[in-house]
Amino acid sequence: QSAQVQADAARKIYAAAAADAKKQLQIIADRKAQIDAADSKARRYYTQIYGSWHASVVAAQRVAAAAQAASGGSGNTGSGGTYTPPPTPKGSAAEIAISYAKSVIGTQYVWGAADPSVGFDCSGLVMWAYAHAGISLPHSSALMAAMLPHVSRADLVPGDLVFFYTPVSHVGLYVGGGMMIDAAHSGPGGEVNYRSIDSFGSFVFGGRISG
Repeated sequence: QSAQVQADAARKIYAAAAADAKKQLQIIADRKAQIDAADSKARRYYTQIYGSWHASVVAAQRVAAAAQAASGGSGNTGSGGTYTPPPTPKGSAAEIAISYAKSVIGTQYVWGAADPSVGFDCSGLVMWAYAHAGISLPHSSALMAAMLPHVSRADLVPGDLVFFYTPVSHVGLYVGGGMMIDAAHSGPGGEVNYRSIDSFGSFVFGGRISG
């Protein structure tokens, strides 16, 4: 009888614990659903705002380019303009790409552009530099990140691509010593230049291009 009483008490304790665990799991599931909904909403807002911002930047750059063309400006450091390509370099694809990236230091940032006489955005610069080495890349940092094998910061070598933010939305060309060449943003200070890969504080991984 004593054992029966103890067994009944144990069953009641187990049943109560199981019911409480089930309740807690439901609370967690409900909370996760709320977080997922909020995350989805935030991503939609981000896409809308980012798209509007890019549209305004592109419109402003077109106006500026039209004004420059009307005034007969040819461009200089910090802007698109005349461009003299470097002597055809020899070496690996990475060396060739780095050589071409160095040749356009000072060229202005222009979203959606990949032309030294106009300007570059981040992926446009990388795409353009590697095109001279016979390697085709998409004009998108996110697509580059998705298609290339990932490498850690400790394993980076010159010629690797370096990616930033989650989801990835910026890319630079690693040149060694913790430095990259990239086109950072529109406006003063955002032109193609050498920068530390710590400049953005959001490095996520590198990408390796074979060749």
